Amino acid sequence: MKFLILSLSFLFSLPLLSQSEIDSLTQKKYTELSSRVRENIDNQKEALIYAKAYLNKAKKENNQLGLGTGYRLHANIFRDKNLKISYLDSAINATLNMDHQYYPALLLLYRGGIYYDQKRFKASLQDYLMANTYAKNNNEELYYTIKFNVGIIKRQIGNFEEAENIFDQCLEYESEYKDFDDGDMYFSTLFQLSNVYYETKQFSKATEINSRGILETLARKDSTRYYHFVVNEGINLTLQKKYTAAIDSIYKAIDHIETKDDLAVVYHYLGLALYENDQKKQSIPYFQKVDSIFLETYDLLPSCRSTYEKLINYFKETKDLKNQLLYTTRLLKLDSILSDDYKYLVKNVYKEYDFPELMSYQKELIAELENNSKTTTYWNIFLMITVIVSTIFLIYYYKQKKKYKQRFDTLIGKEKLQTSESNTIKNTSKVLEDVDEETVNKVLLELDNFIKNKSYLKNQITLNDVAKLINTNTKYLSKIINHYQQKNFNTYINDLRIEYLIDRLNTDKNFRKYTISAIAEEGGFSNALSFSRAFTKKTSLKPSYFLKELNKR
Repeated sequence: MKFLILSLSFLFSLPLLSQSEIDSLTQKKYTELSSRVRENIDNQKEALIYAKAYLNKAKKENNQLGLGTGYRLHANIFRDKNLKISYLDSAINATLNMDHQYYPALLLLYRGGIYYDQKRFKASLQDYLMANTYAKNNNEELYYTIKFNVGIIKRQIGNFEEAENIFDQCLEYESEYKDFDDGDMYFSTLFQLSNVYYETKQFSKATEINSRGILETLARKDSTRYYHFVVNEGINLTLQKKYTAAIDSIYKAIDHIETKDDLAVVYHYLGLALYENDQKKQSIPYFQKVDSIFLETYDLLPSCRSTYEKLINYFKETKDLKNQLLYTTRLLKLDSILSDDYKYLVKNVYKEYDFPELMSYQKELIAELENNSKTTTYWNIFLMITVIVSTIFLIYYYKQKKKYKQRFDTLIGKEKLQTSESNTIKNTSKVLEDVDEETVNKVLLELDNFIKNKSYLKNQITLNDVAKLINTNTKYLSKIINHYQQKNFNTYINDLRIEYLIDRLNTDKNFRKYTISAIAEEGGFSNALSFSRAFTKKTSLKPSYFLKELNKR
């Protein structure tokens, strides 16, 4: 009811249009009205006028496809996820009986993605499965995209056999389209299949997939994906108890893993390999790094839960009561989060310490600490240590806060990150001997036009797309970008997108109210995860922190 009232008050606040103006809008073509919605997406009131006209036209003409699209346009405009879902419900209901290339499958995929972001995995899976049924006979590419998402959820809830079968089918399909979108779906499918294999103890199959990924990424000079497959093989070796080889693999790749979510997993398995390889003391710093990431994000995958069990056991062996209590308390906190966010996942995680046992153990530790603290001297020492630790923690906290604040100020202030909106030569140490100067200058000029036209905002744009757009070949374009920008094509495009989004968020208050997924879509990213990774890589800040600080101003 709250969302309905807000929505109605918003609608009544729209500019009043005369009947003739309304009629004139409904006379326009559907394509023109939808284009107007997209053009005015940062102006909700204006965009909503055209979306309503689109929907009214569809109702008047009893156009089933138009109704679905009209409701979808409304879902795109509103930022509140509950309103989005409400409009998508209407869009899906309007198109359920259609035999169309995109509808209702694409709408179900859209809604399922929102449910997934909310960690409503059961509802998300239901939408993906229904979308899969509709797309099966109408859109092969969409069918396998949906199937891939189904596989991820099946894997997360522990249905590994089904997940493996799904990823096998996706891999067979994606193998024919390795060069599309820089092989993104192909390598993602390989990676997911590798995860399923090591999670189900099919270690030789996991090694086979990881080797395949390593060889193919090496051939493409794709270092990012290469090191992810190296890490996966390290995890695979850890689970086989081949700890020395596992440690070597993970050490090789650890400096090339960037996102905190991925780092938490890498630190966990490196710590586990060291711990089980009789290098317990060396393992503790890595487990503590997992804990640091948890304290920063308050999110951790269930597979990393045993980090805290190892920490508790280690400090039990060293008779360190305080650290036993610290990490017992932390594990209780993690379990409460996992039970809320991953209730369909944690049932498959082996637990050395269950919740009731942890609660009892925590009470015993507190009692033992109190019994050992009878003398005034002990309490004074304990309080002194507590004050010192707290002071160090506060100093560290404020230093970190200040560092993040400085990064934020750099992004929005006069000292902005140097943009890529100019192809000024960054590498003058040598010239491109195999590309003539005239060609280089022409490509740099065309790249400037490419940036001015914001063509980089096109979703899933590839090196081949840009090469065609600026009338050159992919070989020259790749070399020129690598030489003059000192980055690969994907990083170049992502940096342009991030700089555009930072500027728009800084200047457009309405745009700041968008969800992370909607902002990612506006910037040309395929999903919120790829946007978040690119943003963090570029700025060393999470998008959520940047938006929070921006809104404070």
